[in-house]
Amino acid sequence: MAQGATEDALRAGRKYLSENPVAIILAALMVGAVLGFLLRPAPPKQPDPVQAVREWFENALEELIAKSPVSKKQLRSIQGDLTDRAHGFQKWLRFWCH
Repeated sequence: MAQGATEDALRAGRKYLSENPVAIILAALMVGAVLGFLLRPAPPKQPDPVQAVREWFENALEELIAKSPVSKKQLRSIQGDLTDRAHGFQKWLRFWCH
């Protein structure tokens, strides 16, 4: 009985296919388009321009330091000078803010 029902269902499916080929093709195209839309890869994330410049600058600075020990001393000197100036400016601001 189950085999008979299966054969009847197959015959009905083949008859529907032969009578409505355009509808089947359109349905298959729609299913393919939906699956293609759902399974598409995510667009690549655009890097933050500020972060990209910062990374480039840090890499260039590391290369410069690695190539020249003198530049390392100069950069430390500049860093110390800027730190001292920042502390002085901070003291000056505290004086005027209080």
